[in-house]
Amino acid sequence: MRHIARIVITATAAALAGCGGTMPGLSPMGNSLTDGLNGTARTQTARAKQIVQHSPWDVAALRSHAPNAKFAPERTETVENKSLPARDVTFEAEPVSGSTLSLSGTLVTPARAGSGRQHLPALVLISDGAAAPPREQAAAWAARGYAALALGLPAKGVGNEKGGSAGPDWTDEALASPSPGTNPLYASVAAALTAVSVLAAQPEVDTRRIGLIGSGWGGVVAALAGAVDDRPHALIVARAAGGLNRGPLAEALKKLPAKNRDAWIKDYDPDSYAQADHPATLFVQPLAAVDPPLSAVIATFRSRTGVKTLALIPAEAKEGETATEATWLAARLLGAPPLPEIRSLKADGDGALVQVGGKLPPRSVAVYYTAGELAKADWKSVAGEKAGDRDWRCALPKPEEGKPLTVFAALTDAHGAIVCSEPGPLTSGERPAPGKRVAARPSR
Repeated sequence: MRHIARIVITATAAALAGCGGTMPGLSPMGNSLTDGLNGTARTQTARAKQIVQHSPWDVAALRSHAPNAKFAPERTETVENKSLPARDVTFEAEPVSGSTLSLSGTLVTPARAGSGRQHLPALVLISDGAAAPPREQAAAWAARGYAALALGLPAKGVGNEKGGSAGPDWTDEALASPSPGTNPLYASVAAALTAVSVLAAQPEVDTRRIGLIGSGWGGVVAALAGAVDDRPHALIVARAAGGLNRGPLAEALKKLPAKNRDAWIKDYDPDSYAQADHPATLFVQPLAAVDPPLSAVIATFRSRTGVKTLALIPAEAKEGETATEATWLAARLLGAPPLPEIRSLKADGDGALVQVGGKLPPRSVAVYYTAGELAKADWKSVAGEKAGDRDWRCALPKPEEGKPLTVFAALTDAHGAIVCSEPGPLTSGERPAPGKRVAARPSR
């Protein structure tokens, strides 16, 4: 996805501490992967309420609008020898009072039980900008036990000729528009919130277990929708972290008066909602991806409040992204055991010590390292060896003078799901001799 991260990103975490210290910037996960599981209530702080009240979306009006969903006759989708009921659906959103948008999507559910309500967890799958609705993904998620609604965003553009949803043009100029009536990002968030209403109205759906999934621009829309509406309880953002003020969109924003540009960033940049009340969020980013930059992903992850998990997917993990999303969401919405987690990453002699936690042990632990800028990183990894009940030790190469290593820990669970710590630099001066204690430097 183009232009999804901010132009200027603050430096990543300061160096690893010495023996006994942890890396500044490494989130103290603790029981974060078990907090808020299975539809427990989201809390609203005074600060979070204030942020939502100042957003451009009238969430109460959007939630009260009747979407008038109309379903086409049922057909069957087959995934992994499972026959799944699928129905195309059209409905209406009212992003601006008195003006409606026609939307379309496809709802795929697991095979129906013989009788009674199923109380299924449900997902809204949000397309990347003007792309067609992700119908194949909906079928795959339904095969895993979810009612999945593939949503086509209300935007005109290449890839959405047959999407069925009408809306503004998906261009940089339209995205930079301060007018809600012509801005496809404004309309898209309204569409996502209306899609949640459509799902919540289905008798088989458990309204306490609704999640949002988006990649690229779909991830931006999902992040904004999850920040302003307290109904979603899980959020997956793939290839979408970081501020929006970069690339061609930044050039379009420069044409606005400074006051309007600042207002746009406050209204539409997901990073402006960092202190909002967010659902539990999984950030997924391939290590090989160049946009958004990894530095932007780290900055967004670090600043965001609430329960959060970072998954940096190496190129060799062919099924790592799918396994991570499926396993993480199963723990959130299906009642499956939570993923193991990284408790700390410490300098240890000529290497690093990773402490893990959780009920289930990881299948493997590794430390990834690189020298130089993150934007040009050539990541290498060192497999960890068990050094205790919950400790794994990884040897690291001695860094060259003036080229500190940037490192992060990654664990893989029995299903191939990946959980990572935040990357941060490690310099030779901060690696102590065995037994010598070195104080941690502040991370800011």
